[in-house]
Amino acid sequence: MTSGGASWSLKDPLVRFLGLSILLYIGWQLLYELVLHPDGRLDRTVIDNLMWLAGVILTGLGYALLPEPD
Repeated sequence: MTSGGASWSLKDPLVRFLGLSILLYIGWQLLYELVLHPDGRLDRTVIDNLMWLAGVILTGLGYALLPEPD
């Protein structure tokens, strides 16, 4: 007689997907926290591009923007 419980096998696509997702997440967190964040260039580039894009959208919608402080 077999039990009706779920078996966890690496052949199961859901188990492989979840395992790979967890490994990629941990890898990204380590890369970001140990390499990218301390350098700061990636964060600065993303922030600058977001500011530019928001300015373009707001200007396109007719809003007047305040000049960026020096």
